[in-house]
Amino acid sequence: MKARILVVDDNPSLLREVRSIFEEQGHMIDDCTSVFDAKRLIDENRYDAAVFDIHFPDGNGVDLLKYSKQHQPALPVIMLTGESYDVMTAVEATKAGAYNFLSKPVSSVDLEMNLRHALERSLLLRENENLERVSLQSFGIVGGSPSMQRIKRFIKVVLNLDSPIVLYGETGTGKSSLARAIHMLSNRSEGPFYVIDCSALTPTLIESELFGAVKGAYTGAHRDTMGKVEMANGGTLLLDEINSLPMELQSRLLTFLEERSFTPVGSTERRDVDTRIIAASNVDLQELQRAGRFREDLLARLRYSISLPPLRERPDDIPLLAQQLLERECLRQKRPVAGIDPEVIAFLRAQKYPRNIRDLQALIELSVALFAEAAPEGELPLQLEYITEAASYMGDEVVSIPQTSYHAAMAASERRLIEEALRAHKGRVSLAAASLGLARDNFGHKMRKHGIQAEHYKR
Repeated sequence: MKARILVVDDNPSLLREVRSIFEEQGHMIDDCTSVFDAKRLIDENRYDAAVFDIHFPDGNGVDLLKYSKQHQPALPVIMLTGESYDVMTAVEATKAGAYNFLSKPVSSVDLEMNLRHALERSLLLRENENLERVSLQSFGIVGGSPSMQRIKRFIKVVLNLDSPIVLYGETGTGKSSLARAIHMLSNRSEGPFYVIDCSALTPTLIESELFGAVKGAYTGAHRDTMGKVEMANGGTLLLDEINSLPMELQSRLLTFLEERSFTPVGSTERRDVDTRIIAASNVDLQELQRAGRFREDLLARLRYSISLPPLRERPDDIPLLAQQLLERECLRQKRPVAGIDPEVIAFLRAQKYPRNIRDLQALIELSVALFAEAAPEGELPLQLEYITEAASYMGDEVVSIPQTSYHAAMAASERRLIEEALRAHKGRVSLAAASLGLARDNFGHKMRKHGIQAEHYKR
């Protein structure tokens, strides 16, 4: 994996040293000589390692270190110290998270060794983050909002426990997907995963669906049947809408959770299984318990729980979720679309989504089909006119179609200018920037802001 290194120092020989060692390996080096420029670079780019001097005309390296940790907490920073630095400065930098200290003049051997170690650590962390993100994203667990961060932490904590858990949330918030993610990422992943919808069956059918039945146990039981509790042995069983489970069956479920064994309907034979129970509910089980409709002792066994927030309460997660749904739809429909226009993101963030992710998924699905008919080559991002046309087929209770805001319109215009310039100059960034009268760095910043990649236009 190629890395990006930031060097903040006014020593040209140091910069040459870093470049000679790491650019030959394909890594990218950014450099500057002031705290002001360094902060701008940190805001605009993600780095894998950094080297900071202590003293600058407009500030000091320790303050820059603190700034970098606020914006890129995992960034390992090597501090360069001169002969005049004091112990208190070193202590402050250590508390702020300095990776290491090197004294000037810097030995090329020490510099290379420390940067290599820092890069190894940073790239390993990034690989782990990417693996986690891919694993969770595959189940729709995306977003960086506080509520989603808490859910991701919850997954890590309960992943390999055998205790039952409860997932709360409105319809369409992703309870089933979260249950499947917990199963597939756990040490039970090679075992089976089954689901019972407790709201869709009669009490008799739920009991046999759970625990199985022997021939003749009830009218219509013409043969022995195996219940999902036994079928999911070694894996996980999701009890969806457990709030609909009848009281008489709640006691049987409680016995199973306590003894890890059960008796099929109409039988006296006890069977032991290793099945983990995950429950899902769109109703607060504590409220049901207070109303006398859910057993207190069963609720006590379902001790671990987490709530999935409705989509309208986490608008900051919508861009990433929409991009994931777009990629899935493009694969399913075999119709490529080059990203999402900023106007579309602004529109999607403004909706209420009464059915949560299902509504967003329906919007993306239909808009991809509409867009692909108009632009079969898929060279442009998904445009506002197609998402609003899709919305017009879904009803006012699902989406509202506001007028495009001034800021959204300006952003869309800026994006179109950048794309036209890149297309005219076949993806050559310097020429495209010059044609608009912009500095290359400023043009590059605007490209990153809009998620535009020059490679798409190099034809």
